[in-house]
Amino acid sequence: MPDGWVADVSDSDVMTGPRPHERHGVPMKMVLAVLGWTLVVAGIAALALPGPGMLMLLAGLVVLNRVHPWVRHLIQPVRIHALRGAAEGVETWFRISMSALAALGVAAFGGLWLWQPPAPGWWFLREDWWLLGGKPVGATLVASSIIALGLLVYSYRRFHGRPDEVEELEMWARAHKRARHLWKLRRQQERGDRG
Repeated sequence: MPDGWVADVSDSDVMTGPRPHERHGVPMKMVLAVLGWTLVVAGIAALALPGPGMLMLLAGLVVLNRVHPWVRHLIQPVRIHALRGAAEGVETWFRISMSALAALGVAAFGGLWLWQPPAPGWWFLREDWWLLGGKPVGATLVASSIIALGLLVYSYRRFHGRPDEVEELEMWARAHKRARHLWKLRRQQERGDRG
């Protein structure tokens, strides 16, 4: 199996030895936990809003894994889901062009927020509600657009016109599903033996 892919998800696979935060003390553990949970929440929000939600969610889980070993079991399904989405997003030129236009549209809105023009005459709400959030929102939209375009290029280079890569991804997904099923069966047997 390639590096980074785990077929077995048993407890024995959890990293042994001192974890990174244990070498640096409690403050590092707190920093990693805050960063990880922030990325997880932002990733979940970005699933509905413009932005690379699955990527942020995956990054948050990877960071949290350094603090909480139980998170390891969540990383593989999210990785598979994110890569499947990336592969499906570049299957056709229509999807590629729509993804690129959406990212550029988000960047245009970000530019509007950064520019901060006065409220137009047709705006019927209070003027301070025009472009709510100000320049930080604009910067976030532009950054999300840049990340989305980068992910589109990555997905195109990795998956477009390469059925072997897509098949390999599906093979890993099936292997993970089988391993997860075996892990659940093992857990049920252990509980049955104790009872």
